[in-house]
Amino acid sequence: MRFFYSGASECPIDRLGRILIPQSLRNYAAIKKNVVIVGMNKKIEIWADEAWAEIVREATSDREKMMDIASDLGL
Repeated sequence: MRFFYSGASECPIDRLGRILIPQSLRNYAAIKKNVVIVGMNKKIEIWADEAWAEIVREATSDREKMMDIASDLGL
């Protein structure tokens, strides 16, 4: 957990309401241009759109496993 939180930083919001993500975090997340913002319980995650598309492909490739996980979560 220390490793992940050690990379945390305040991200200022500009006059247009945009969140300015530091270059070091953009590099780490391989963010080039477009991002996907994902709700994760009480937090949000910001993903490079290509990386998120891969996560979705993996998660939906095994329908039976996906149904089991949804059932375990009570969904």
